[in-house]
Amino acid sequence: NLRILSDAEFKDLYNASSASLKPILRMAVHTGMRLGEILSLLWDDVNLKEGHLLVRDSKNYESRYIPLHPELTSVLIDLKNRSDSEYVFGGRTTIKRQWANAVKKSGIKHCRFHDLRHTFGSNLGMSGVDIVTVAELMGHKDLSITKRYSHPTPEHKKSAINRLSFIKVDTYMDTSVDIRDKTS
Repeated sequence: NLRILSDAEFKDLYNASSASLKPILRMAVHTGMRLGEILSLLWDDVNLKEGHLLVRDSKNYESRYIPLHPELTSVLIDLKNRSDSEYVFGGRTTIKRQWANAVKKSGIKHCRFHDLRHTFGSNLGMSGVDIVTVAELMGHKDLSITKRYSHPTPEHKKSAINRLSFIKVDTYMDTSVDIRDKTS
């Protein structure tokens, strides 16, 4: 049951979230980081000047750099100005209750935090980012894992088909072809 959130669903979820959950959601959807990676992120690993962060505690035990989206940079600057913790999000606090409340309040069915990671990967793929780059950003060693995160939406599929509009039917109609059997 892999799923991605539509823009409208993410907006509903974000609007239904507590003030402390909102920046965590932004981090997830703008970086594709796992929840554990987000909650263990230290300010020492965030370089706001250069515009990237370092993920140290990854699932595959390999560090990776992730560039920061400008919207996320603004969120992080605001958090940094209000923080006295070494952790970006206050350390390994539980957000299960906040997440459950936001999902319930938003009305989104069967939504897991990890779906934000799927949303990130799918949005990159649908934006034309190559699979190798998506894999590196998500910390995957194996492209087959990354492929599981690629879920084109119905709208994306329709857009792909609509790109074929350069094929003109009338170009085929300009030529008349005699299909009668000439041997009779």
